[in-house]
Amino acid sequence: MNCKNCGRQLAENARFCEGCGAKVEIEAAEAVREVETEVKAAASAASAPASIPAGIYANPYAESISKIVMPMKWHKFLVYFLLWLGGVVNIINGISVLAGWQYSREFGDGAAKFVYAVLPALKPIDVIYGILIIGFGIFDFITAYRLLYKLKGSPKLLLMLYAASAVISIIYLIVIIVILKKFSNAHGVEFDSGSFILQAICTAVTSVLMIVLNRIYYKKREYLFVN
Repeated sequence: MNCKNCGRQLAENARFCEGCGAKVEIEAAEAVREVETEVKAAASAASAPASIPAGIYANPYAESISKIVMPMKWHKFLVYFLLWLGGVVNIINGISVLAGWQYSREFGDGAAKFVYAVLPALKPIDVIYGILIIGFGIFDFITAYRLLYKLKGSPKLLLMLYAASAVISIIYLIVIIVILKKFSNAHGVEFDSGSFILQAICTAVTSVLMIVLNRIYYKKREYLFVN
C-alpha cells in the first residue's frame, strides 16, 4: 500500500507515512485485508473434497478430521470379530445340515438315516440349505475383508448378507414345518410347530434389527468407502 500524499511504500500496519508524515487511511487498508480474507476462504472451500459430510468446515484437512471424529468401534467389532465368527458358525452349521447331524442331536445317533427314510423330501432340502449356509459363511469372510479395507459398496454388501441369510433361513423353516405337518396329518402323529415358528420369528426380528442399525450406522460413514 502506498501513501496517497507522496506515493511512498507504507508498512503493513503503518498509521503515518514515514516520508511526509501524512495520516494513513486505516479504513481502506482494512477493506483490502477483508477482501483478501474472503478470497482465501473461497479458494479453500473450492479445493475441499465434495464427499466431506455437512458440519465439517471446508479446509485441506477436513477429510482427515472427519475420520477421527466419527467413532468406528462397531465397525471394528464387525470386521475383526462378529463377521469372522458368523462365517465359522455358518460353515459348521452348513456341514452339520449336510450330514444330518441336527437329527442326531434331537433323536440320537443314526437318526438322520431313519428321518430321511421316512421323509425322503427332507434330504434334498437339507442339501440345498447346507450348501447355501456354507456359501453365506464364505460371504461373511469376503464382507469382513471388504469392510476392513473400506472398499466401495461394502456396507451394502453387509446389508445384502443379512437380508439373504434371513430370507433363506425363514424359507427353510417354513418348508420343514409344511413337510412335518403333512407327515403328522397323514400318520396321525402329533406335531408341535411352535419351536420352528419361534425360531423363524427370532431370525426375522434379529435380521431386520441388524439391517436397520447397520444402514443408519454406515450411512453416516459412506464417505469413507470410496476405494
